[in-house]
Amino acid sequence: MGTYHIHQALHAEANEPWIWIGDRRYRSRSLVKIVNAGGSSCSRRTVYCAVRQIDHNYNNKRCALFGKDSNDWKKQIAMSAWYRDALAIDPDDTEAELSFCEGIPVWRELRASCCHPDFVARLATRLGVAGVWLGIIGALLGLAALHPGLGTYLSDSPILQTCVWIGFAILLVLSFVVCRSPRAA
Repeated sequence: MGTYHIHQALHAEANEPWIWIGDRRYRSRSLVKIVNAGGSSCSRRTVYCAVRQIDHNYNNKRCALFGKDSNDWKKQIAMSAWYRDALAIDPDDTEAELSFCEGIPVWRELRASCCHPDFVARLATRLGVAGVWLGIIGALLGLAALHPGLGTYLSDSPILQTCVWIGFAILLVLSFVVCRSPRAA
């Protein structure tokens, strides 16, 4: 955790799923969980995204565009408005108290897809998660139908209909929990 100086991302990278960071703890293109540690514990915002290392090429490009040169990028971050909004960082603020961690491997990839700035990537993730849950429900119902006697009992049973509706409700809740986008500030 630390206080970082926040810069705007370059205009060409406004819709990219990464931030630029000078801290060398993480390899470039690795996925991390970022928590805005400032404020109360109820208002902490979290986002998952890829990090890219700020290097001399990036510094030269920023210097050419903005006319400012910064040789000390260790505690500086360049992020798009999408991630600043998701972390509830005021556009006028130049510093924020942020915490970084790598997170759980499969979960961070899924959450990074749900936090993607492009709505098509978020929609594809939601549809993929819904497809997995529908597949699980279908497989369970198929296995139940293969059991001798159980299939005929369940086909006329209100228990089966109740289980299917409960399964769909669980599908909706889990899809929402897994695929929620970052909240707007």
